[in-house]
Amino acid sequence: MNRKIIIRDEKDADAGAIHDVTAAAFENMEISNQTEPYIVEALRAAGALTVSLVAESDGRVVGHVAFSPVTVSDGTADWYGLGPVSVLPEYQRQGIGKALIEEGLSRLKSRNARGCCLVGDPKYYVRFGFQNAPEMVLEGVPPEVFQVLSFGGPVPQGTVVFHEGFLADGRQEGAEDPPRAVSERKKTRMDRGAIKRAYKEARQPMGVYEIRIEGEEKVFLDCTTDLRARFNRHRAELKFGSHRNKELQELWNGRGESAFRFSIIDELEHEEETASHVEEELETLAEMWMQKMRQRGDTVVRL
Repeated sequence: MNRKIIIRDEKDADAGAIHDVTAAAFENMEISNQTEPYIVEALRAAGALTVSLVAESDGRVVGHVAFSPVTVSDGTADWYGLGPVSVLPEYQRQGIGKALIEEGLSRLKSRNARGCCLVGDPKYYVRFGFQNAPEMVLEGVPPEVFQVLSFGGPVPQGTVVFHEGFLADGRQEGAEDPPRAVSERKKTRMDRGAIKRAYKEARQPMGVYEIRIEGEEKVFLDCTTDLRARFNRHRAELKFGSHRNKELQELWNGRGESAFRFSIIDELEHEEETASHVEEELETLAEMWMQKMRQRGDTVVRL
């Protein structure tokens, strides 16, 4: 970040600036219906902005992020949705959005939240630890762009519903706005076909990886169908102190990030068609590497 940026809670006086920032950020985005400013306002009016942060530069609001509660059909509580997140176009690509999201996730964790979910570009949000989870579904949205981040516990199993504020579009739904038109607009807002087409061809590297810690004999090993996402999930969970492996978390707390090395040790190539036994092949590959490493004297821990 090249400019001095302050991340703080929104104030009542920020509402207009947040509207303008959000509108400008989404104005030329093809996958947007430009309803995001009204979504933020609807969430605020409903008291559903659990966390609402602004980025300020020289007294000017240049970015904003919202977090609001979601419901899960299995009854799991304390999960939240991320978005919208907005940065003025001239301030983008300077780390402001990243700073807003990281601070927002930290605020959620301090509130004893269990996790967070969102709809967005997997290539961007993977850096925060978000990943696809088949256990959670958002109806009408392609699974490849619906991502979740657990703060330590199990991922819920069920259908997610975002706050009704996400249906806001700045229009009043009255007599001049027949039910059929309202229904069609809602359907359009939930349509993420453009996003699906953008990512359906994406293939993430998969294989076996290891985590080594400087000065430690133990090697932590596992396999995954998405290496980049898994590395980022480990880093995010460790950073937020919520990693599911307590031993690894204690080492991170004691040694620090600089002592950790994440490495791909074997990569499984994609076939032309989707392989039906990818997970079995990865498990076999992981077991083979565990045996090799133990034979050469390594103490291997399977994650």
